[in-house]
Amino acid sequence: MIVFWGCFAMILHCLLLCCSKHYNSYKTTESKAEYICYVNSTIHSALSAGLAVYAFYFTCEGWEQGATILNSPTCLANPQPIHYKIVFNTGSFLIYDLILFGLIVKASGPLAKQTFAHHILGSLSFYAVLFTGQVPVMYAIFGLFMELSNIFLFARWFFFEHGMADKPLVHLLNSACLFLTYLVFRVIFHSYISFTIAYPVTWEYFV
Repeated sequence: MIVFWGCFAMILHCLLLCCSKHYNSYKTTESKAEYICYVNSTIHSALSAGLAVYAFYFTCEGWEQGATILNSPTCLANPQPIHYKIVFNTGSFLIYDLILFGLIVKASGPLAKQTFAHHILGSLSFYAVLFTGQVPVMYAIFGLFMELSNIFLFARWFFFEHGMADKPLVHLLNSACLFLTYLVFRVIFHSYISFTIAYPVTWEYFV
């Protein structure tokens, strides 16, 4: 999957060279790589959130009757191959993005260090649950719902990059979407999943 995302970045680079005046205005490889980095990250966030919805509603045995990861203990404790592949995809993307952001974009500064730490810890966590299996795999799937808020976070970067800083309504709508998705999925939903599923299961390992 790391190779897949790398190849996708190359295809995206070629398409942008042919179709985007803005992309061609960049004079350095680092600037072009940073733009691709944000485009790929936006695509990954949308894809991951979509796959999380698919895994939640359409992959459990008996899903036609309404069985989901959340209401089916059997499904929760027995991940299917598709669940492992979804988790593997995000773990691999984080490594790819770490390489692109660190070695090609050559990002530096406090925000870059936070991004490096996030990607290293995130990729290790996603790969770890592949070996752990069972409930942690599904918990990782739940975590992908949080990617929805990243779409609006990255959109903010594109608005400024494309000279839309003077359009307050656009920023207001985007900020509202960012706030709502962050509140619903990162604060409320993730807290609910953590306290009702993840923490009780983790506790069982120690008692």
